[in-house]
Amino acid sequence: MRKLLVAGLLAGVATPVAPTAWAQGKIADSGGDGIAEDAIVVTARRRAENIEKVPIAITALAGEDLAKRAIYNENDLQSAVPGLVVRQNGGAHAFNYVIRGQSVDTFTNSPPSVLPYVNEVQIVTHSASTFYDMGGIQVLKGPQGTLFGRNATGGAVLYTTAPATDGYGGYVSGRYGSYDAHHLEGAINAPLGSGGSALRLAASLTGGGAFVRDYFTGEKYGDLDQKSVRGTLKLVPAAGLENTTVVQYTHEDGTNTPYQLWSTNACGSSAQGLVDAASCALSASNPVFAAYLAAHPQAYQGGLDAAIALQRQVGPWKSLSSFPPYHKASSTYAINTTSIELTPDLTLKNIFGYNRAKSDDGYDYDGSPYHFFESQGTLTANAVKVTVDNGFMLATRQISDELQLQGKAIDNRLDFVLGVYYLKQRDRVHSYLDSGNFAPVQPAFRFAYNAEWHTESLAGFAQASFKVTDRLNLTAGLRYTHDKTRIAQLPGSLWLLYLPENTPERTSASKPSWTVSIDYHATPELLLYVAQRGSWRAGGYNYSVFPADVTAASGGNLFLPETTRDVELGAKYSGDSIGVPLTLNADVFSQWTRNIQRSAYILTPAGVSLLTVNVPKARIRGFEADVSVRPGEFLQIGASGNYTNAKYTDNAVSVLGSVLRYGPFADVPKWSGTVFAEAGVPLAGDAGKLSLRADFYGQSRMSFSNVGATANPRTTLPGYTLVNARLTWSDIMATRLSASLFARNLFNEKYYLGGNAAAAGGSTNVVNPGTPRMWGGEMRFDF
Repeated sequence: MRKLLVAGLLAGVATPVAPTAWAQGKIADSGGDGIAEDAIVVTARRRAENIEKVPIAITALAGEDLAKRAIYNENDLQSAVPGLVVRQNGGAHAFNYVIRGQSVDTFTNSPPSVLPYVNEVQIVTHSASTFYDMGGIQVLKGPQGTLFGRNATGGAVLYTTAPATDGYGGYVSGRYGSYDAHHLEGAINAPLGSGGSALRLAASLTGGGAFVRDYFTGEKYGDLDQKSVRGTLKLVPAAGLENTTVVQYTHEDGTNTPYQLWSTNACGSSAQGLVDAASCALSASNPVFAAYLAAHPQAYQGGLDAAIALQRQVGPWKSLSSFPPYHKASSTYAINTTSIELTPDLTLKNIFGYNRAKSDDGYDYDGSPYHFFESQGTLTANAVKVTVDNGFMLATRQISDELQLQGKAIDNRLDFVLGVYYLKQRDRVHSYLDSGNFAPVQPAFRFAYNAEWHTESLAGFAQASFKVTDRLNLTAGLRYTHDKTRIAQLPGSLWLLYLPENTPERTSASKPSWTVSIDYHATPELLLYVAQRGSWRAGGYNYSVFPADVTAASGGNLFLPETTRDVELGAKYSGDSIGVPLTLNADVFSQWTRNIQRSAYILTPAGVSLLTVNVPKARIRGFEADVSVRPGEFLQIGASGNYTNAKYTDNAVSVLGSVLRYGPFADVPKWSGTVFAEAGVPLAGDAGKLSLRADFYGQSRMSFSNVGATANPRTTLPGYTLVNARLTWSDIMATRLSASLFARNLFNEKYYLGGNAAAAGGSTNVVNPGTPRMWGGEMRFDF
């Protein structure tokens, strides 16, 4: 049966027509601005528009769709958005978004290529969120930067919390499932007077969910203890004046999903030009390691090669890791949005954001049963584990403000927005590490990377859309941004042993971002468009590299800005000309990128070193596809698909006198897609409605190393298929109570969500496991 499901999925993915906007339900009501009542409303151009009329590749999900499609946090988004990869790089709480090949290599300190926003404010978190009381999610694909905050080469993910409205109401919801995973959330909304002012309070509590078992101790990893509360205050003191403040606080404890062994370069492969330090150090041929095993008979006695074979045998949901993967985090953000209607056609808007986030995580970077390279800890008596001393700590503080003027002119044929944006961000890292802990035979080499860097970004922007005719529209936008970064070492940093004067390093860059598009309404139901965009992401410094203000070619920690440009052609259809409602959207794209920021693991006399380099050129081409049809009142079916062909067109990078060649392109499956079906039937009388939804997601194989064809082979993850299903009984006996049964990964597929390829630097290649089959139930009451 599984083969039939895969075949059906690939048949849906492989159509040559490729849609981009897929959502069911509304994100917002039309509000009387000419948008059809049943339209999906998006804000990709900083104003409310029907998604089918926007010449941009977008996926939009309304708040009610998240539970329906089992999207509970960022890691679940991948199955709902064609072309989006959510790559884990340390566990469920360390991840980055990948769109059209635009990614971030682990521990390079590069800025994100795809940026997340909450209520139009770019927010940095150091943990996975729990989606609760959400208004909707929009995923914008392709180079961004003209209208949203900081520049990005790949896209933007826009999260919108549920707004405070002028009516009494709320809900409470709870679910429980496999591995003692439980979640409780609720919200209450109340008007404040008769002018539109309102207050909304929401909270969530999440726990359990540990699905990885320690092979040696039986402990379970991957659980989450998260508490979050949010308040939204909307004030309308006068007609045309509105002020909304959203404040959220989240606290977390629990454990990460641990890195797991995948591969390494076998001892002796140095003869073929590969680095084999880990496999030689963790083998019987190393007398220090042999003496260590003799001193600790309860430690795994097989050596690294046998451990890799054992990890493959026991599968992704058992761990041989030697370090307990703990997780702690907290975050607070406050967003204030003020809107003043100066005239019926002119609005002044200010968006202020404040955010503080911190995390503390423990990692076993080599994923092995040995204490080769991991966060700091003291060996237990049997040396199977350690008691934790220090881990990997991140802290971020952000302040941003955006002032914009929105308006219409020339008999409403011109829509425009212009403004200024400012961001000030401070980041601190304390990364405490042990290398080669073979005590009592040989003590660990203990060191830390401690640094603080400050980023400032100042930008001015303008964008306008002009209705040339009733069918033809032109859009043009420009943003000019000046970014600057300063980094300095903090007390305890390894590098202060060599640079006691600790002179800060500074870099800056100023570049434009732009967008130009033409869209044509061939019929009221069909939109055709072509768009051309360009953007960039800032350069900076890698804190884990010797602080010399030169690039990796000379052994320094400086990396340069990355630039990109693209062309996108698309079509969007929404109508019933074939006799049933049909949404069909398509785009093809080609993107060219220069100075791609990538990692370069090398082995130096001091040990493993991770440099950040700029690969000269790459080209990414592909298409995205989405179709949804409703053949009957209670039946909807659809499919989405994505094809991406990414490759380096100039792949040679100089690192300390050697040439490193890049390829294949990591974190990009060539094919991915989803097929879904949803059927519903009203029950007799006031019994309610019964609905069943099934989603089939699949992707082809994916490399997690950008040098897998040269310095780091055996770094390809297999493709996989996941099946999710949900049965819901809504409005039970007209009580506004609903109940659901759900299953995720119904066939218990074994799969992986990313990894870290460090074998080229003398360590191991490790991966992050996906979740096994999860069953559960959920109940919700609206009032």
